[in-house]
Amino acid sequence: MGADSCLVYYGVRYQITDESELEQLSDGTYPLIRAAKQAGLQYYWGNFSMDGGDYNLLLIGREIGLFGPEELGERELADSELHEIMQDTRERLKRGGFSLVPALQIQFEPDY
Repeated sequence: MGADSCLVYYGVRYQITDESELEQLSDGTYPLIRAAKQAGLQYYWGNFSMDGGDYNLLLIGREIGLFGPEELGERELADSELHEIMQDTRERLKRGGFSLVPALQIQFEPDY
């Protein structure tokens, strides 16, 4: 049994709609995952639908935390640590060929 959670990332977000892309995400062969790994970035993907449908997202960058009853309850980041995460992630995204502008991504993940 799982529980709802909230994922906090600094980086970029892609919505995945093609079934073949979902298969590549599952087996780790998706090109964006390979590029993320080569650039030393973290990634997380899942179905974030609020109604049980399909809303598959791939987040690439740096995980700040996964929060929920079965995960973290809290996390504190000093200004200097957050600044360092943002700067390092921007540089790695650029080196990895990612063109989207990074942002703080906060995504609720219901457990179905």
